[in-house]
Amino acid sequence: MLARPRRSSRPRSARRRLGTRLERRPRRDGGRSSEPPWGWYNRRVQPAALLLAFAWLAGCQPEEVTEPVASDDTGGTRFEAEVEAPEPTWDAATAAATLEAILAGGLPSAMDYESHFLETTIAYAQPADAGEGVPACPSEGANGGYAWEALNGCDTQDGWRFFGLAEYLPSTEYESGSTFARYSYGIVTDFEVLGPDGQTFDSGGSAGHHAEHDLASDTVQAFDWISGSAQITWADDWFADNVSGTLEAYWHGPDRTMALNGGVAWTGVALYFQDVLVDPGHCEEPSVTGAVHLLGPEDAWYVLDFGEACDTCAEVTFHVGTALGTACVDVQDSVRAHGERLEQPARAVAAR
Repeated sequence: MLARPRRSSRPRSARRRLGTRLERRPRRDGGRSSEPPWGWYNRRVQPAALLLAFAWLAGCQPEEVTEPVASDDTGGTRFEAEVEAPEPTWDAATAAATLEAILAGGLPSAMDYESHFLETTIAYAQPADAGEGVPACPSEGANGGYAWEALNGCDTQDGWRFFGLAEYLPSTEYESGSTFARYSYGIVTDFEVLGPDGQTFDSGGSAGHHAEHDLASDTVQAFDWISGSAQITWADDWFADNVSGTLEAYWHGPDRTMALNGGVAWTGVALYFQDVLVDPGHCEEPSVTGAVHLLGPEDAWYVLDFGEACDTCAEVTFHVGTALGTACVDVQDSVRAHGERLEQPARAVAAR
């Protein structure tokens, strides 16, 4: 996945105070002046006379100068402007229900991106053996496999255009009788694929997935990350809506714990997970710890701070700290479903 989208719905930070820094620097006029005899008058007397004339015309009342509100030891002065805070549209319960609805639909993952990348490359690329005199489009990358490049762009006979490059490296590890099966892949991309009917696959960034299946206990641990942006106009999932951000998910299958960190956005949704743990191993009851930031319709952030207690309730605040009260969420089933999806590549290795 990849760099920043052209049409990004990525999350925007809360409005902050704006500052302007003014610095005084000493004037340095070294050497003998070569200006004409009237130069001093033009530089000093004439501007001063004009200022006095303007002051007289204005009633000799100088403009009020804004006093600095803060200063630092660099010789500069900072002025601050007040920004009007928005009013919250949601209450605490609505913010919690919105988070539940988003997580019920799942989260984008490197697994999903890998499927789209392979399907596109296999279905629409033009292989080197397409026919006599027909060049490969795109050409095979240095690492072989599905790594490819088309730095100057190329067109297939079916009307697909590839431009850019992709480095894709998959790896599996399993031997008959072994107690472990592993699957991992990594990809770095910066490309655009255009279809004959206006289809577009824009991608820039990186993604990866690593999972280990312990066959003895039949449990899986998986780490999945996406970073950058990607939009696939013919996709039927999040990637049709221009996914962007950096999101890490770690699934610990033995105790069914999910850790989420980072931010991700797609059309109409922007989330930031701050050290979130769902059902941490030390809690006996369903629990969520950490904080989730959710962009609201005001284009400002709601923060659900779950703290460290072994429960699923959060203190909800808006914008820069407006308290909205407490709300509890029910996200265990949704998060576990996402974790079980992350297990699938590793489970498939031993089943082949």
